[in-house]
Amino acid sequence: MVPKVLVVTHPTDVHAVAVVSWLRHWGASVEYLDMSAAEPVAFEPHGAFPTDVAAIWCRRRVLPTDLPGLTRKERGFAISEWRELLWGILSAADVPVINPIKSDIARCQT
Repeated sequence: MVPKVLVVTHPTDVHAVAVVSWLRHWGASVEYLDMSAAEPVAFEPHGAFPTDVAAIWCRRRVLPTDLPGLTRKERGFAISEWRELLWGILSAADVPVINPIKSDIARCQT
């Protein structure tokens, strides 16, 4: 089975693009999870984490930026909930996580 790496980042992360190129060159399968996408992210809360993912690389913390009509307080709440959702999904996986999101959250409070 070819190892699959799930990369959590955004499409303009040039460092991730370069590393992913090498991972693929060495035979790994790579899938991006773009949490900055405008479309909703589907998540089945009672489903199992995909068994073909061997590792997760949390390259960049991606927070929602387009939150029209929210007050500053509401935006802060939405961002906090977004962080916790992402951390919960990734921490539920029984695979190594490079750059754990919890460390990134502690270091980069918004």
